[in-house]
Order: sequence, then C-alpha cells, then structure tokens
Amino acid sequence: MTEGRVIRLSIDLNVLFADQRARDKGLRGTAAQMQMDAVRDGTCPAGPVQLVTSVPVFEDWVDVMRRHLGYSRDFAQEKADLV
Repeated sequence: MTEGRVIRLSIDLNVLFADQRARDKGLRGTAAQMQMDAVRDGTCPAGPVQLVTSVPVFEDWVDVMRRHLGYSRDFAQEKADLV
C-alpha cells in the first residue's frame, strides 16, 4: 500500500453475526474474525484500517444479538458500542 493510505472496511450484519458466533463457540481465525480484529485494532498486515458503517447497522446488530444470540439489551448495546 502507498504510505498514508487507509483501508476502509464496510462491515454488515452477516460479518458481525459470524464473528460473534465464532467467538461464542471458541473458534479462532475465521474470515469474519479477521475482519473484525482489523476493525477493532485499526490495522491489518496491509496497513491502517478505518470502519465505514452507519448507526442503523449497529441498531440492527443490537436487535440481532438479543433475538438470535440471547443477549440482554444492555449487554448487546455495550458490545455494539465497543465496536
């Protein structure tokens, strides 16, 4: 990559869901986890990373965590806020 360039990642609900399911099952190294690790760390082997998303994606993510993963609303909101 050219110096000063940033990789912009757009993460959708499928990636968020796959990452959380893998983590709940104790799996490591899935494609979704690698993408989310890059977002959380702000970097990857190819360079700096910037998350490109919207508030509605994370509002939907809170709902998915509650309905499909059984998390409480407060816990789901906290997890979404951390991303």
